[in-house]
Amino acid sequence: KFQIEVPRSQAKSFKNGVKSFNISFEERKGKLWVVGAETEFGGERYSAKMNYGDMFLRGVQLMLDQINGDGGIEGRSVELLVFDDPCNGAVDNILREITSHHKITMAIGPMCSSSALALGPVFKKASLPAIMPTVTNPFIVHDGWVFRNIYNDDFQGQYLAFYAKKVLHLKRVAVLYENSTFGIRMRDTFTNEARKVGLEVVAITSYIKGCTDFEPQLKIISKKEPQAIFLAAHYEEGAIIAHQAQRMQLRVNFLAPDTLAHPGLIEMGGDAVEGFLICKPFLLDLENDKIKRFLDQFVDKFHEMPNWIAVNAYDAAGIAIAAIRKVGSNRQAIRRYLSRMNSPKRAYHGISGPIYFDKNGNCIKPISIATIKGGRFVSAPKQLPQSP
Repeated sequence: KFQIEVPRSQAKSFKNGVKSFNISFEERKGKLWVVGAETEFGGERYSAKMNYGDMFLRGVQLMLDQINGDGGIEGRSVELLVFDDPCNGAVDNILREITSHHKITMAIGPMCSSSALALGPVFKKASLPAIMPTVTNPFIVHDGWVFRNIYNDDFQGQYLAFYAKKVLHLKRVAVLYENSTFGIRMRDTFTNEARKVGLEVVAITSYIKGCTDFEPQLKIISKKEPQAIFLAAHYEEGAIIAHQAQRMQLRVNFLAPDTLAHPGLIEMGGDAVEGFLICKPFLLDLENDKIKRFLDQFVDKFHEMPNWIAVNAYDAAGIAIAAIRKVGSNRQAIRRYLSRMNSPKRAYHGISGPIYFDKNGNCIKPISIATIKGGRFVSAPKQLPQSP
C-alpha cells in the first residue's frame, strides 16, 4: 500500500492568497504524488470565499478513491503527497520536488498561470508530461510536454464573438477592456473573430485595473448604441460596471470571459448583473447520468457541491490514470499517448465531455455559456454545441 505525506504547512491558512496543485506519479513503489493547498479569496472588497484549492484536491481525491476501490493500478493502491505552491511564480520548492524524484513520470497542474509559466520550461527540460486542468493563459508553451483539459483565453474571445453573431444574431457590439496584457489579448481575439464573422464593433474603450468610475467609458459606448458589450474584465470591476450601466439606463447584453464567472460578481453586482452571458468551463445543470453520479459521489464524500475546478481536476486525474494503465510509467510513452489523443475517436470521455488535444496541447471542446438568473449561475438558454 502506498503512503501519503502531508507537510505541516498544508494546515496553515493563507489569507488573500492562492495556492496551486501539481500531481505526479512515481513508478518506484507505485506512488502517486500530489501537490496541493487550500485557496482563500478575501480582502476588503470581497467577503465571499471560494476554496479553489480544496475543490482541485477533492476532484483528484474522488477519482483516486474510485480507482483504489476498484483495485488500484495493477493491484496497487494510490495515495497522495500534498504540499503548497504560493501561486505567484515562486516555484523553487516544486522544482526541488520534481528534480529530486527521478522516478516521477507525470504531472497534473499547477493550478494558476504564474506557476504554469514558470514550470512549463521545467517540464520540458525534465521530459515530464503535464496536464493543466485550470490554466487558461494563452502564453503557456506546449513544447510537446504540456497539455490542458481547459480552453485558453484566446479561444474565449473568439468563442464569444462567434456566439454573439451566430447564436444571438447580434449585429453591433462594443468592447470595454482592462488595459493589461489579459485585457488587450482578449480585446484582440474578440475583435479579430468579430471581423471574420461580420459582427460590427462600434466602440472600443479601456480602463485601468482598480478603476471605480466607468461612466466616461459607458457614455462613449452608449452614443454608439450597441446591442451588447464584450467585457474583458474581472468580477470586481464587472460588478461596478453593471451598477453604473444600470444607473445610466444602458440596456444592453453583457458578454464576458470566465474571469467574471465567480460568485463575487453576484454578491457585489446583485440584480445589475442579471442576464450577463459568461463563459464557464462546465455547468453542473447540464445534467446527464454521468454528471449525476459524479455529483452524488462528490456530495456524499465531501458534503458540498463541486464547482468546475473539481470537475476538471477529476477529469485530469482520470486522463493520467488512463495513460499509465495503457502505456505504463515511461515519460516518453505517456507524452506520446497524450499527443495521440488528437481526435474525437481518441478522446477521454470525462465528466466535462470528450477531451482531446490539438497540436499545441490545448483542449478541443465547446465552452459552456452561463447566465445569471435569480442570483445564480445557470445555463444560458442558447448554447453552441460545436466549436466555431
